Order: sequence, then C-alpha cells, then structure tokens
Amino acid sequence: MEDKQSQKNFMLAVVLSMIVVAGWSYFIAWPRAHQEQLRREMEAKLTAQSQPVAGTPNGIAQPAAGSPAGAAAPATGSSAPNPATFATRAEALAASQRIVIDAPAVSGSISLQGARFDDVVLKNYRETVNPESPQVVMLSPQGFPGGYHADFGWQDVDGKPLVGPQTVWQAPVGAKLTATAQVTLTADVGGGLALKRTVSIDDHYMFTIKDEINNKSGKDVTLTPVAKLSRHGDPVLLNQTFEGFVSGSPERRVQHNAYGALKNGGVPDYKDTGGWLGMTDKYWAATLVPQQDLPYVASIGHLSGTVPVYSSGFAGVQPLVIPAGQTKALENRLFAGAKEAELVASYEAKGIPLFSYTIDWGQYFFWLTKPMFTLINFLYGLVHQFWIAILLVTVIVKLAFYPLANKSFESMSKMKKLQPEMAKIQERFKDDKVRQQQATMELYKAQGVNPMIGCIPVMLQIPVFISLYSVLNTALEMRHAPFLGWVHDLSAPDPSNLFNLFGLLPFDVPNYIPYLHLGVWPIIMGITMWFQMKLNPPPPDPVQARMFTFMPIIFTFMLGTSPAGLVIYWAWNNTLTILQQSMIMKRQGVPVELLGNVVKDFKESVAWIRSRIGGGGPQPS
Repeated sequence: MEDKQSQKNFMLAVVLSMIVVAGWSYFIAWPRAHQEQLRREMEAKLTAQSQPVAGTPNGIAQPAAGSPAGAAAPATGSSAPNPATFATRAEALAASQRIVIDAPAVSGSISLQGARFDDVVLKNYRETVNPESPQVVMLSPQGFPGGYHADFGWQDVDGKPLVGPQTVWQAPVGAKLTATAQVTLTADVGGGLALKRTVSIDDHYMFTIKDEINNKSGKDVTLTPVAKLSRHGDPVLLNQTFEGFVSGSPERRVQHNAYGALKNGGVPDYKDTGGWLGMTDKYWAATLVPQQDLPYVASIGHLSGTVPVYSSGFAGVQPLVIPAGQTKALENRLFAGAKEAELVASYEAKGIPLFSYTIDWGQYFFWLTKPMFTLINFLYGLVHQFWIAILLVTVIVKLAFYPLANKSFESMSKMKKLQPEMAKIQERFKDDKVRQQQATMELYKAQGVNPMIGCIPVMLQIPVFISLYSVLNTALEMRHAPFLGWVHDLSAPDPSNLFNLFGLLPFDVPNYIPYLHLGVWPIIMGITMWFQMKLNPPPPDPVQARMFTFMPIIFTFMLGTSPAGLVIYWAWNNTLTILQQSMIMKRQGVPVELLGNVVKDFKESVAWIRSRIGGGGPQPS
C-alpha cells in the first residue's frame, strides 16, 4: 500500500507540473501573443501617423526667425472646452511652437503651449527587431488617440489654475534641450508674478523642472504646485506584467491600480511625502517625482468618452508663500522612458525611494525573479550575449542541485536494474494487485530504492521555470535579445512554425491560436524531453506509462507560444540531464539503451494509436 501511495504522490507531482505549464500557457502565453500582435498593430498605426509634416523638420513647428518662441497662436490645451483634434501625431506636433529635445537617450520636443512634455521618442529602442523599424514613441501630444503627456503648473488658494496648459511660454530662438544644455522658459502670468522655468535632462530619461516665481505684486502671494500625467485612449495591455497606475513612497510602499479599477468606482486620493507616481507599461514608464521634502495629495482619475482619458497627478499640501519682492523656487522631476534595471536602481540609490519597483518583478516570486535577472545580467556583462548567459545559468543551476539530482538518478538507475525482478513479481502476482505492490515495495526496501526521489528533478524545474519565464517577460534587457539563426528575440516565441512547414508555405499561422504555433525549438525541447524520459524506468502501471509517453508531446504544444529563451533553456537543461544521468547509469552498471528505448516506444505508440483508431489490432505491451 505504501508503494501505491508513492506512485500516487509521484503522479500528483507530475500532474501538478503539467497544470502549472498548461495554466501558464493558456492564461499568459497565448493571450500574451495575441495582445502583443494587437499592440504592434496599434503602434504601427500611430507610427504611420507620426510622419513629418511637409515643410517642417521632424514635424516640429519652428518659431519664425527674429521672433520669440511662443509668439504664434497657441494650440488648444487640455482644459479647453472644445479640444482640437488631429488626423496624425505629426499634425498635433505642428500645431504649437516647440523646443527641440536632443539628448543621448531621447529626442522630441516640448510644447511652449503650457510647457507641456508631449513629444518624447526613445532613441535606443525600436518597435520590432528590425533595426530599420521606427523608434519607440513614449509621449505624444493631445488631439488624437494615443496622446500621452505631462503638465506642471500652479494654482491659487481657491484652486484656480494660474499656470497650466493654456499658459504661453517664451524661450530664446533656437533653444535646444540637451544633456549638457538646459533650457530656460519664461512666462508673465499677470498679477505682478513672473515665472522662470529651467528644464534639464540627464543622459537617460529623467527631466528636472525647476520653477522660480518672482513676486512683484507688492503683497504676499500663496500658490500651490500641481502636476499631471494624462493618457488618452485605452492602452493595449499585454496582461503578463502589471500595466497601469503605479506609485512608490516610504510610507505607502509600492501601490498598483489597474486602469479598469477607475471604471469600477475609482481610487481615493491620498496624502504622502516623497516618492513618485505615474503610469507604467510593460517596458516603459512615465512617472512624476515631486520635490521629496514636501507633502502632497496624489490622485488618479478617469474621464469616460469617445476617447477616455486616464490621469495621475499631485497637488502640494502646504501652499508656497512668496513674500512681496521675493523669489521662491520649487523643483519637480519627470521620468519618461525605458525601465532599465540598473538605471532605475541608480535613481533609487540617488534618493527616489523604491524607484526600482517601476519594474514589476512579480507579486509572489520577486524574491526569485530578481536574483535570477541579476545573475543573468551579470553573466551577460561577461559574455555580452544573453543566450550564452541563459545557457550558463542552466549549468550553474545544474551544479547547485548536483548532489540532490545525483541521488535521484542513482535511485532511478537502481530501479532500472530491478526491472527483471519487478517483471517476475508482476507475473507471479498478476491476479493480486495488492500483493504485487507489497512485493514491489519489499524489493525497493531491500535494495535501498526510493521511487519518490525520481520526481525531484521535475519539481526542481518549476521555480527555475517560473523565475526565468518572469525574467524573459519582464526585463527590458531581454527584449529583442537575439539568439542564433532565425530566433532574433529571446522574449518572443520561436517565429518558425511547423504548420506552414517553417515558412515554405506562403501564409502565416496566427501564433495566438492555441496549438497552431509550433516552432523548431519547442520541437527540439520535446525531443530532448522524450529522450530524457526514455532513460528512466517506465512506471509499472500501463496507464501511467502511456501518460509518460505522451507527456513530451503535450509539453511541446503547451510551450509553443512561450518565449524562445525559456524553451531553449529547457532543451539545454534536458540535454545536460541526459548526459548527467547517462554517466551515473554507467557508473551504476546500468546499460544506457536510449536509442533502443526510443525506437521501441515509438513502435508501441504507433501500435496503440492504430488500435484506438481501428478499434482493434495488437495492443502495445
């Protein structure tokens, strides 16, 4: 009975492993592929809309020579009752005077209508693996679906906007924002107040906005700083890492709120000091970083309509009092760019608390995912290829579990040596299953064999599988990381497909339809898994044995739309396991009959299928 329970436990472990992979594939991998396709179609559409307008460099309207920038008629701001609409992103850009941004990591422009940050393009990232594909657009102007921008302003004590989207700013002709040259904007807001805004950017994606207000009104003035991120249209989500509203602070730690939460009643405002807040996509984020020593009230909002608008912003809790004849300054920051792991960690180290958590390492497995990425990234720094780093990680994991795996393989080798004795027991007690199991268990005890230990290598794969899957789906560094041959993106499924004969037939098979995407590497993984299983003694129960025979095929299809890097890892791990187990079997004096077992199993499987289809015929042994 104990042996029967051991077999049940073993089968339970295998079934649970299959459920994990199947659930991951069905609820994450396949939806991921579909959403990724939708996202690329949307981005391609928006990119097509952003082509330069004739007569303007890069689609950016330039101030006339000899006139102050901002002298042109302002474009409609976000608070206008009838906001302007545009057919393309380029038309929206051309509707206002602009200051060019030309930094190492970003290009674009700042609108002088409201000093709005609404044109940021990431120089180092492309939409696809094609090096000629468009650069990733981070922020876009209002006026068409896809608008995404940041505003910084001031309100009076009654909450009336004093400086906002309608404020017309001026700047020196030819001013350009670079990593070495800041830009100074000025605005006369009336009432004896003069505002100077100095904008700078670092070598990456962090803008610094320093406002200096000179009070010439003859009396004290009280103002409240405000800032707001606005996103127009429903974002296309990938539904594999968190995408939505995110914030971090010493008091509240890291908070996530999905876009859909605002449609179901909203999220209450909250008070905080320090930290940051904004919106995050899978690989990119736009966040407001208030001056860290001042308290503020943060809010997130949603406006429904033909084009819904999502917003995240803050307002100062303690108004800034500017005595007559004096100048007061305030400094905020805006991050708009790529969530590079080392970069966001460096901002955190420089005083923005928890900023590394703009990256979603997972709610439950962050303790495993983040170290896995750290290890892969460290190895990448040595070998300069992520696929080599993944192969090296596999070797390191194998070495870490070598003693435990050795015990498992030694036990399975002993079980294989006992196959003749077990066959005799089955023949002797073929009509008494209980006595058969008791005799088998007595044989195991006499020979020091633990049948349960054989499932340890399978169980050890699960946490590594989950962490590597999360790294491939989360880490920007893995995006578009190439492998050899036809795989140009380790974070995407193998692009080849059995169902169009790997490109020989002139049609594409949708990779988001279950079971209709099966590339070369998933097939290789399935073959190595089959070979590995053929080294192990078959379960005594025919049903279990048949299930084990078809398990590699099931896993092959389930992993068809998984990231290629994960499938390559599994195939390489299987190969190392075959080599390790073969060595142990030889040391135990067990013959390695891998090829013979595969041929025998294939013939039996064919016979079994024929018997089921034909309703008769010989049954496999």
